[in-house]
Amino acid sequence: MKLMKNDPPPSCAEVGSVSGYTVGPNYEERLKNKLRNDAADKGANYVRLVLLIPRTFPFSATCAIR
Repeated sequence: MKLMKNDPPPSCAEVGSVSGYTVGPNYEERLKNKLRNDAADKGANYVRLVLLIPRTFPFSATCAIR
């Protein structure tokens, strides 16, 4: 599973979106894991990250599959 800020390759098709927010110790890694798991549940293998509010780490993401 790739978590990227770039758009997925043209050969990918969007399969949905995921979002998450977390605080506390290791919040960045826990948030990435949540996004990966939620995207995998949708069958995705690529996640394009979009930071919604700087410095607070809520993310929205587009899931895609090749």
